[in-house]
Amino acid sequence: MYIDIDANPTGSQVSPLASFQVVDVKVYAVGGTLKDIFAKGTYSAVNHALSATLPMGSVAIVAGQSYDVKCHGLQTGKTLAGTLTFAGQAGGDYQFTGVLQPAMADAAAQDTGTSDLVPTLSDVPWRNFALGGGIDAVTGESSAGSALEAFRTAPSRSSETLESLDVLVDFESVREKIEVSTQGSYNIGSVTLDQSNDYLGEIQQSAVEMTYIAEYRARDAEYAEPPEAGYRLTEAARKLAADPAAFRRSFGDYFVATRKEASVFRAVYALKAKSSSELQSFKSSVGVSVEGLFSQKGSAGFESEAARLGIEISLEVRMIGIADIAGQPPVATPSDIPAALAWFKKHRVGTPWLARLEHYSRLIPGYPTTVDVPPRVFVELRQLYALLWQVRVMYHSLPAFYAGTTGPDFIAFDSGVTAHQSSLANDKARRDRLASQGRKLLDTLTRIRARQRLLEDVLAARANEPGQGHKQEATHGAVFWSHGVTFSPDPENIQIAKTTLSVHEGYRIGWRKQTLHFADPARIVVGWEVRSNWTDGSNGFWEQGAPSNLGNDNAAVFVQSDYDRGYDWTVSYYHVAAADYQHFDAQ
Repeated sequence: MYIDIDANPTGSQVSPLASFQVVDVKVYAVGGTLKDIFAKGTYSAVNHALSATLPMGSVAIVAGQSYDVKCHGLQTGKTLAGTLTFAGQAGGDYQFTGVLQPAMADAAAQDTGTSDLVPTLSDVPWRNFALGGGIDAVTGESSAGSALEAFRTAPSRSSETLESLDVLVDFESVREKIEVSTQGSYNIGSVTLDQSNDYLGEIQQSAVEMTYIAEYRARDAEYAEPPEAGYRLTEAARKLAADPAAFRRSFGDYFVATRKEASVFRAVYALKAKSSSELQSFKSSVGVSVEGLFSQKGSAGFESEAARLGIEISLEVRMIGIADIAGQPPVATPSDIPAALAWFKKHRVGTPWLARLEHYSRLIPGYPTTVDVPPRVFVELRQLYALLWQVRVMYHSLPAFYAGTTGPDFIAFDSGVTAHQSSLANDKARRDRLASQGRKLLDTLTRIRARQRLLEDVLAARANEPGQGHKQEATHGAVFWSHGVTFSPDPENIQIAKTTLSVHEGYRIGWRKQTLHFADPARIVVGWEVRSNWTDGSNGFWEQGAPSNLGNDNAAVFVQSDYDRGYDWTVSYYHVAAADYQHFDAQ
């Protein structure tokens, strides 16, 4: 018998992306002044096309005209620049064509300079703001007092209702949801849970978990109207404005000018199956829609199908903006949702939801519209906060053992960012240290997640093994059989070794028999293959020699020749280190 061991079976190759994300997209008149800023975008290096979204204010650019554009790569933080033509708006995206190239600035220049502050920031999530209150763009903090005389806004004259459903089936969909939910400008971003993003703490995502977020929202269609007399500085603030630096220390860069109100009914369904195949069966058999989840028939069908497949449902309901908090109906199962939503619609009241911030230069002629923070710093902060939210979601989806082992590192990173948010813009050493901690922790969580998914797939594949003692004849048309996972789906995080056993004997009276056996208590078999090296149909048969080869530290295949014939068989076992897989719930 011949044994061959290959520690690195060849896996699939991944091609580099042809497009990448950018942030802080600034659009200037050619050789002139700043026109617009967009929070983010996607640039295609193949088509030379930029799609920008989330404008930070009213858009002043004109279709068909060319503009100087500067932005930063989301992953690299490096500055890109070029002269692009604005092609127009498509949906919520603003389309540009032209070539973006690395800006002609060295690394040192990236860490110096100032950042322009746009006159207006719209759709800022309401975080314990107060009308007239000041906001510091660099620290993200609200001022203790207001520079403005007290004022009242007139309620919005129009409202609208929306229903939405987010289905988070993989980490890419979770990442996209995080990006939308935690978007901020400058350092006015959220690193803590609030009413607009508290559902992020409920997301469960792995190979056997998925999350549905169903939401009903009634909201103002327009911002509340500004005071008829306009915004006015207090007498003390007018005097302090003579010293812009002192004014900024007291009241920041922006004031809260107006708001939109909303009331929100949000149901978060966290599903956990016993295997990835059961979860896939659920997704295939249930046509989930927000209308269905909010109806008696649809919610009952959702619940019964989950029960049929043995899928656990954890349900969290949040009602934001209600007049009778104590009277909220209990919600224990999906079937309770329709009645709870009907109650909510009768008792909802508006609560502050979005803010519009105006820069003080609107009230103080000549007030500085820049801060002494390089644009790259705000890019780094956005990257750090996005990293924090990704780590949070992955950590809260961990099996209990790994949540314990990674807990100290998670707490250190999470608290390190949240406790120092106000000083991070001016503390490069801390930013770099936290970013390094976060990336290291994310790598660890990604590795754990990859191994968990592999083990779940392997255990699910047991159902497709032929079973011990079930003969598999080597015929003219059947010479190769494969079970389980035979190449690494993630070579960076999962190392699969291969052990090959072969047996070959020529003609002799009677039968040739051999059990090709793998046993190693330090390894777990994740895949196995059988190959008949004779293709003329005279090689006999093989049988699985153990109740299950997959997910165990020993496996066997029995082979036998035809009478008075020789045989030639090869069996390969694919295995991973057992120590990396012994603490998952799936086992």
